[in-house]
Amino acid sequence: MAYQLFEIPSVDGKDADLVIADPENPDAPAYTHYSYTIGTTANKNELTQRRGIPFGSFRDWDNLFSRFKDVEKRIAQSEEYYPGESVIGSKTLNPNFRVNTIMRLGALELLANIFSGRITASDKDPFPHQLALQQYMKINEDRVKRLLIADEVGLGKTIEIGLVLRDLLIARGSVDQFRCLYLTKGGLLDDVRLKLQSVIQGAIGEQNIVQVDSSFIEYGKNNISGIHIASMDAARRYVKKAHKKKLPTERVNPEILIIDECHHCASDGDLINLKRIETNTTRTYEAAYQMITGNFWTNSEPPSLVVFMSATPFRSKPQFVNLLRLLTHQTSVVTNAYSPELNEAQLIGNLQSEESPAAVIWRHQDNVFNWSDDRLFPNLKIERPDLDTSPEYLEVIEQIRETVKRIYTDHGENFGGFAISQLEKRLTSSSLAGACWIFRWCVRHLKWETQDVYRKDISPGTENLRRLIKEISQKLAAYDPTEKSGHLTVEFPSDNFKFSNKILSQRGQIKEIQEFSKKLRNSDSDDNTFIAEPEEVFELTELGLKLLNLADASDGSGVENRKLNWLKDMLEQYPSSRFLVFTESLQTCEIITKALPRESEKLTGNLDLSARDKAVSRFRDLKSPVRVLVATSAADEGFDFQVANKVVHWDLSPSPAVLMQRNGRVARLGQISDVTAYYLIIAGTHEERRDKALRERFKALGIKDERLRLKILGSLSSEEEDEIFNAVEADRVQLIDEILRKAKTENEEMEQQLGEIQKHIQGQSVIDRKMLVERLERWTQLGLPLSETKRFNLKFDTLLWDRPVFGEVATIEKAEAKIATIQSKKVTFDPEFKLFGSDGKTYLLAGLRPWTKKEKGNVLKHRPIEGVDPIGELACSLARQREADFTTISAIRLYDLFPNLEGTRYLLFATHPMREAEINLSPNTLSYLTFYAFDNNVQDPLQPQGACADDVYKLISLLEKEALKSDSVTIESHLLEQTRLAAGKISNWLQTERKLPRLGRQTYFLPIPVALVAVLP
Repeated sequence: MAYQLFEIPSVDGKDADLVIADPENPDAPAYTHYSYTIGTTANKNELTQRRGIPFGSFRDWDNLFSRFKDVEKRIAQSEEYYPGESVIGSKTLNPNFRVNTIMRLGALELLANIFSGRITASDKDPFPHQLALQQYMKINEDRVKRLLIADEVGLGKTIEIGLVLRDLLIARGSVDQFRCLYLTKGGLLDDVRLKLQSVIQGAIGEQNIVQVDSSFIEYGKNNISGIHIASMDAARRYVKKAHKKKLPTERVNPEILIIDECHHCASDGDLINLKRIETNTTRTYEAAYQMITGNFWTNSEPPSLVVFMSATPFRSKPQFVNLLRLLTHQTSVVTNAYSPELNEAQLIGNLQSEESPAAVIWRHQDNVFNWSDDRLFPNLKIERPDLDTSPEYLEVIEQIRETVKRIYTDHGENFGGFAISQLEKRLTSSSLAGACWIFRWCVRHLKWETQDVYRKDISPGTENLRRLIKEISQKLAAYDPTEKSGHLTVEFPSDNFKFSNKILSQRGQIKEIQEFSKKLRNSDSDDNTFIAEPEEVFELTELGLKLLNLADASDGSGVENRKLNWLKDMLEQYPSSRFLVFTESLQTCEIITKALPRESEKLTGNLDLSARDKAVSRFRDLKSPVRVLVATSAADEGFDFQVANKVVHWDLSPSPAVLMQRNGRVARLGQISDVTAYYLIIAGTHEERRDKALRERFKALGIKDERLRLKILGSLSSEEEDEIFNAVEADRVQLIDEILRKAKTENEEMEQQLGEIQKHIQGQSVIDRKMLVERLERWTQLGLPLSETKRFNLKFDTLLWDRPVFGEVATIEKAEAKIATIQSKKVTFDPEFKLFGSDGKTYLLAGLRPWTKKEKGNVLKHRPIEGVDPIGELACSLARQREADFTTISAIRLYDLFPNLEGTRYLLFATHPMREAEINLSPNTLSYLTFYAFDNNVQDPLQPQGACADDVYKLISLLEKEALKSDSVTIESHLLEQTRLAAGKISNWLQTERKLPRLGRQTYFLPIPVALVAVLP
């Protein structure tokens, strides 16, 4: 017997499922009209296994047949269900058929959006461009195996890939079947973890599947299931055979490889054969190649999906070609991308092919918008306040710079312009930040094999080290009047190490210094380096102590005092404004917050999530005295600080991309207010000279846009940074012009080349939370079935709340927020209200979760997770109602909304539980729920591909609104008979067109009719 369609009631008779099954083969999978609620890959075998239920396990058949003899008879006689049968096939019409049917359709549409990203159970509401990438990858999951996300800075590439990973994780159905390695810069590991967790939460129950592997060589020694985040800086150290001995020898095979900031993999080598990868490229490129080809670890294999991410993935023609090689090597279109016979044009041609397994996604800030079609990014005004410090402080800075540079030179190593400028940033952040840099540098460049050796070391340099860390602790404590011990804990967060105030307040040799040295030297994120001479350590620590003597909590000559005074003046000048202050130093963060104890909070990576939330909540509360939030890199992304419109860069990040991200932190939810960013640059420093020179040269080159300037600076190599450093000091204007002009040209060429190979993707219509609450409200107005009314107790409240409006001055306006109570859980549908208006109460953000397969006895079912997904449970109940498969609509109303459907007599709503595998899959028909229009002939649908998701929503909304206007509808008997005849013909069409795999044909077309709509004249 072939597959057939039946309506099968539940054993208690309350619900019913529409099922396509082969009754003669109880082991064959059967599919219900809501099977699509189970996540799966597009692989046909997995689709069948996950969404199908063996027909023999679908019901307790003995019990069912004893209660429903007619069902047993129909199955035995192969009598198929026809569209609308449970209503129009009854002797008497159920008076509630119209409302029941409309609710079934609305529920099925909500369930069709479980994976959409906009009503999932997470606190993220992705922007349109982010959702478009998720949808593109879901549609092309079987084809796309290499992906480059080259979106401009600030578009949220980590969130984008998080949405893709969420889909893939749901499709696997288990963390055990999911192995992802995410490689990024060493300093970004925790930031990536927080962003991914915010997107992926709820994908697989409440499991936390994202973790940081702080030591790369540990990856693979334990279970690699889930998402592991590790340092690419560390990975590149193990490309050579001699170094691989430190790696795990067991099989390490991530199935998904993500390389963030992939421009660090760039290679200018002429890689026209595989041997040149070992001799003519960078170690980072070689590491990426080995991982992609499955040769990095012993007994590894190529990952099934490789994702590269960077806003500037290449800077030159050779880098472009070599990136194309990585993207296409060992794929279905290119066996060997390093063949000398394969040129650039052929590589581009392979990427441009519609069937290419590699895809390039590239979007501009100017071309992306929010859901209201407004721009995403604020107008940015940059101000550079006049700031100076004492000549004594500038002299010490100069002495430290030159001393460090000389020490490197004496040891045969380079300490170039970029490194010097980074040191200067620390020294001009605060005296304490500079002293901590010196302390860490000295500890890093000393070595004591044992604690005993360390204890016996009483050399002047080591003694100074002990004194330096104690004085740092004491200077920090001077800013905190509540600290009685006279010492504060000194933390080095990037090293996950701290010196407690208890230890530092006691006499002794501070054994933790030796432990810190050992940890730094064993770190696989730093290259091995030289051991400093005792006199060099003494000289540097003396300068560190001198630097600290210039710092004083009240006045002093320290640079922190000049910047603090400026900030205090700004607080007085703008009494209604809030300031988001970014610093690169945890010690500077402590200084600011201790100096402004009432007005400030801090947001740092060493705070736990509850402490972070508390700090952010106080800053956002317009009634709170907290007007300054001092943040380190922990706030670069993942938080929205709409309450502030002034961003203060206490220290300028070395990364232009980070500067742009930080300026964008004040972007409010979809409605952007202009931002003023303050760059606190100290007069008389190299940073001031560099900033001034670059602004003058950009102006001379006609480059006025700040964002373009940052993009150009972000593309500079470390060598070019060094050249600019030296050119600024030597006032070589022509050299600066040459470097900037070259970078500008390369940026233009990169954009042209990306434009040639990019995929143009468009997002598809999905249900959002506003639509969700409107539907739930209509259900209550239409009248939920009595059993569901009692079970879910769905009620709505409208709360009046103070909505902040962020302009030059923050103001408040009254706003309304819908709050639903369902199964005693309170949910909101407005992310903005959850952020600003919850008044300390806990509201969940409304959403749905993927369903799971449940087993009870010998019976298998697809159901939502009970107790944590109340909206999903309600939708499940309504989608399975009996006598809910027929309704009517006025022809006038239908044709007004859809002029192209004029002449339509019947509309067939159908779900497609195997949509991913169907032969007529297209972007417009991705939705699991669609409808087909038939005219009087009722032979074939007027639109064979069915309606798009947007039209489905419009039509169901029209049916809901029409039902609210009139409680009942009268159907004349002859129209009812005509409808039965039409339903029979539509059933014939369904049976004819239905396709399942068989010998010689591996195709699906599996529409399950869930409702028939008669168009009344």
